[in-house]
Amino acid sequence: MRVELPGVIVAVIVFAIFAVGFCCGLWMVYRDLMRRERRRREPKRPTSNVQRSGLLRRHENTKLLAGFCPDCGWEHLRGGPCGGRSQNVLGERCRTEFAAGFISERLAPCPAERQKQVYGLEASA
Repeated sequence: MRVELPGVIVAVIVFAIFAVGFCCGLWMVYRDLMRRERRRREPKRPTSNVQRSGLLRRHENTKLLAGFCPDCGWEHLRGGPCGGRSQNVLGERCRTEFAAGFISERLAPCPAERQKQVYGLEASA
């Protein structure tokens, strides 16, 4: 009985390639499941703007500099006083005030008196 060595080697190589591909596929499925699990475990962000005052995250800063409110997503921002390298802006829908610049900051919900005095807006109903 004669065994052809090159045929066996080709069969082993083909099997190894399929095995590696199968293992890589399993690894990708496992990695995606673990990412989803990590996202579920992350604590929910607070919804109150008063609790969320402070520096904006990178994606929020990018959104603000593109002209959209990071809180409500509306594209109407009203410009206010500026100084240094930042300008105060007010989201017209949610009435949250931001200091927009290279590093942006959420100041707080803007009181009605400040809305009228600085931004020229009447108090929202």
